[in-house]
Amino acid sequence: EITYFVPDLQSAPSCPSFSGVRVFTDFLTSEEADSMLLEIEKGTFTKAQSGKLKQHYGPKINFNKKKMNSSQFQGLPAYAWLIEDRFRKRADTDLQNHQTADQAEFERALQSFETTDLFVLRYSEQDSSNLDFHLDDTYAYGELILDLSLESDSVLTFLDGEKKSPSCVRIPLPARSLVAIFGKARFKWEHAILAY
Repeated sequence: EITYFVPDLQSAPSCPSFSGVRVFTDFLTSEEADSMLLEIEKGTFTKAQSGKLKQHYGPKINFNKKKMNSSQFQGLPAYAWLIEDRFRKRADTDLQNHQTADQAEFERALQSFETTDLFVLRYSEQDSSNLDFHLDDTYAYGELILDLSLESDSVLTFLDGEKKSPSCVRIPLPARSLVAIFGKARFKWEHAILAY
């Protein structure tokens, strides 16, 4: 069963078992997005899994051994702090305007949130690049994950494969929108960006 998330309601009405997502449309202005892209282009991309290109700012993590090495880490780019500051302001407004069942979880996740890593991922339609279904590691990352769709429109897909009949929630992410993932969506539902 495929369900679509409605950003105005901050929920997927036809799939009540899905929760833990907030979408913030028009998170950046066009000028801010263009400026951020110019900064990103100054960095070097490396080839990553599933045909995408990647920049990583943060400690080097060995997920199998649950070890971090920050000796090469030279800090986050300045735009990371613009994203976090804007997110906190928009989240406060959202909490005042949307009384949802997962409100307490969102507030708790916000209290412990801290930007420690930043990944820039570039997807190419001609390479069929994608982000495979996964749960973000709990050793390295906290209760809340942010994804910013910067250059183009995208769709974030969540999958609950534990049921006899798997459920799928599709979340449209227009360019310059940001999504916060926490609670059930963070820990129980795998997410992906599928190739076009």
